[in-house]
Amino acid sequence: KMVLSHIIMLEHAFFVNTDAPDLENYEALSDYICDRLMVDNLPISEGVCDALDHSSNHFAYGGKLGVDCTKDNVNFPQKNLLGDEELFEKMHTLVPEIKRIKQYKTYTKTPICVIGIDKKEPMQKVYEKLISIKEHTKLLVFVDAENNEIDNPYMLVWRVANNIDAKRDIYLQKEYIGMDGTNKGEIDQFPRRWPGDTDCDRNVIERLRDRGLITVDDAFFKKYYIITY
Repeated sequence: KMVLSHIIMLEHAFFVNTDAPDLENYEALSDYICDRLMVDNLPISEGVCDALDHSSNHFAYGGKLGVDCTKDNVNFPQKNLLGDEELFEKMHTLVPEIKRIKQYKTYTKTPICVIGIDKKEPMQKVYEKLISIKEHTKLLVFVDAENNEIDNPYMLVWRVANNIDAKRDIYLQKEYIGMDGTNKGEIDQFPRRWPGDTDCDRNVIERLRDRGLITVDDAFFKKYYIITY
C-alpha cells in the first residue's frame, strides 16, 4: 500500500530494464534513457499529485509523465546537429526572445537543447515557431533566462522537474519534443499563485561562516542557487 501510494503521488516516473546502468550512475543512466526516448514511449496521464506541487493548474491534481525506457526501439535517423552558436542564430532569428542555448547529450539518440528565453508568449507557440529547424534537434527544454544558468545541469533538472505539469507543458510531435520548464503566470493563463524562489541572505551565510558552521565556498552556493548574486 505504501509503494502504491508513492506511485500515485508521483508526477514523473522513469521505467528502465534490468540491463540499465546502476541507478546512481547518473551520467550512464541518462545516456541509457536518451537512447530510448521517443514520443511513443511517453505515456501521459492525470491524477492526484503532491499537495505541495505548485505547477499543476489545480491543487493536488495534475498531469503525470511516464517515460518508458524498457524498449530499445528508437530507430529514427540521426539529427543533423549544429554547434551551439549556429543553432542559436537560427533559433534567435525565428524567436528573438531566445537569449541563449546549450546542447546536452548530443552523442545520444535524443540530443537535448536547453533554451533560456525572455518569455513573452506561451511556450507552445515558441515550440511551434521552431518546427522549421526540428531537423537539428529533438528535445527542446525551455527555461526562463533571467533566473537559470543553462550550463548548470544539476539545477536545470531540479527546476524543470518542479515546473512542469505533463498535461500542459509537454508538446509532442514525431521526433520533436518540447518541455516548458518556465515559471507560469498570466501569459499562460495559470489560475494559481506561482511561488518565487527562496534565496538565502548573504549576511546569514557570513554569520554561519563566522561561527564555523559552514566551510563551503561561494561556488557551492552559486551552483545550488542558495544565494542571489
